[in-house]
Amino acid sequence: VAEAGADLSLACLELTCPVILNGSGSTDPNSTPGTQDDIASYEWHENYGEAGEVLLATGITISYDLPLGDHRITLVVTDGAGAQGQDNILVRVNPAQVSLFEITKAEVEWEKAGEKPNRVKIHGKVAMPVGKDYYQVNPSGKATLGISSASNALGQNVVFQVKGEYGSKWEYKADPTGIGISKYEIDWQGAKFDYNREIRLKSNHLGYNSTTLEIDRKDITEAIVITVSDVTIHIDPTGAVSAVPESLKVDVDDDGEIEVELPFALAMNTVFSVSHGTTSYQVKVGDYYSAAVGKFELMGRFDPNGLNGNSRPATLDFGITFGDQGFPGMFHILDGDWAQLKNVEWKYKK
Repeated sequence: VAEAGADLSLACLELTCPVILNGSGSTDPNSTPGTQDDIASYEWHENYGEAGEVLLATGITISYDLPLGDHRITLVVTDGAGAQGQDNILVRVNPAQVSLFEITKAEVEWEKAGEKPNRVKIHGKVAMPVGKDYYQVNPSGKATLGISSASNALGQNVVFQVKGEYGSKWEYKADPTGIGISKYEIDWQGAKFDYNREIRLKSNHLGYNSTTLEIDRKDITEAIVITVSDVTIHIDPTGAVSAVPESLKVDVDDDGEIEVELPFALAMNTVFSVSHGTTSYQVKVGDYYSAAVGKFELMGRFDPNGLNGNSRPATLDFGITFGDQGFPGMFHILDGDWAQLKNVEWKYKK
């Protein structure tokens, strides 16, 4: 009897995700008690028995990279006599949700009948999924808007222009004659790392290919050695700093705070090794990490679908996706959340 396990649903940061498939629950009555030694083979297929059938791998347990989407996986087990059993599971590989998405201010302006499509202005905050900074994501996305019973009042794909220091300003501007987005801007503040215990290790921007590391030795009067990747930083008891390689840029201000320009970006799995006196420990960046947060503004015109400012329920559903993966987020404003509901304008403020 084949047993492929339970259906799986995974959140993925990339276009593909490693999926572990386990058939160890499969049984065969002719096996030695306590074993399944009469099962001769385990085969894992996608779209088994169909034109697009693919043999993924063989083995009791396998790991296989599956792309985003739904996958019908079949385990086929064969015993020593050639008898077979099958079991199917559904593996759903989803893009990871954004880690923060909220509307801080919204305005819906209702036009008089026969005039242009109605206006919407939305301000808010958004953060990429944990483990992704904005510069690692293709600057593209989609915005969708539902108002009251009009679930498809606006839906548009956009490609942002990237501007500003570290590419932290995403801009989309257009001049639609009818329904569409006229302005969509995001001002990103990069992911941060802040370890603040015996000493302080901090970076306010985990950059593209370099990182400014701030070091505060606090009350430690002993020599300190910090190692990360191929970089070693020595701080002697007087506060003097040397680094290997010597080409690294090192600054020490009048208060003794230290800045070292690391020639690489910090990743979630980057580990600092720290020692001073008889004490040594490791600091993993991912344990002291906060995701990149962006403030966004969107302006556009939507299709009222016959609705007006008196339509109820007075709800607004705003959805976004980002990047090739389509990292999604959704925010709902309910009937009782509005600060003002008039026939010409709805206003929301958090």
